[in-house]
Amino acid sequence: MARRSKQLAMAERIAQLFPTEQLVADSEQECPAVEPSGGRSEDVPTPRTKRRWPRNIGTMAVVVSIVLAVLIGGTVWWLTAIRTSSDAPSALQTIASSRISVPAPGQSGTAASTTDSALVVHVIGAVARPGVIRLASGSRLFQAIDAAGGATDLAVLSAVNLAAQLADGEQIFLPTQAQIEAGQVPATTTGAASPNASNSSKFPAAKVNINAASVDQLAELPKVGPKMAQKIVQWRAQHGKFSAIDDLDAIDGIGPKLLDSLRALVTI
Repeated sequence: MARRSKQLAMAERIAQLFPTEQLVADSEQECPAVEPSGGRSEDVPTPRTKRRWPRNIGTMAVVVSIVLAVLIGGTVWWLTAIRTSSDAPSALQTIASSRISVPAPGQSGTAASTTDSALVVHVIGAVARPGVIRLASGSRLFQAIDAAGGATDLAVLSAVNLAAQLADGEQIFLPTQAQIEAGQVPATTTGAASPNASNSSKFPAAKVNINAASVDQLAELPKVGPKMAQKIVQWRAQHGKFSAIDDLDAIDGIGPKLLDSLRALVTI
């Protein structure tokens, strides 16, 4: 009886822990005592209670799976957090290096590099806009002519090397056919950055005003010289100012060829 009481108490305890599942006893019948013929009675052993396993094993498996999933997810999150924290210093280093390369205030990196690599040249002769121009380092002669407005109709492009690379401070002269025939093409261009260059130009870069120039200024014109310059000044003193460049033809010694060569070099 004591053993049976223990079994019943255990069954009640399990029922309290798992209220949805119960352990059912197939048989709890009490066997009466049988008195044998000998006059002594013996207790018939109480049959063991047959147990059934809970029927919600599937539910328990789901619960276990959820717990495992939570544990695995937490582990993955923890490892990811550690990796992210280890990558943070490299990201900070990248930001710091990018800040180091920032140019000074008021000056962009592009502008600074352009200023360092620019060159300045002087373009004269048969171009639309003679003058000083700024080009990128490594520019060619044809680019300088384009920057000066392009060549005029009288320009002789074959007289210069259009593919020549320019130097800083160089002077570029694009002649006309009349200037070539009159020998007004300089042997070399003048460039401060070219040590072998010489100022062999026989004519000034700016046009000479024949109504205001002195004898010395007129004498610098090609094929004019001091004597011809003196004649120009005397003619101007006798007849007044020149009304046109063609009036130079009236001076003794100035013919059509010399007059054509002077048209691009003088003004009134």
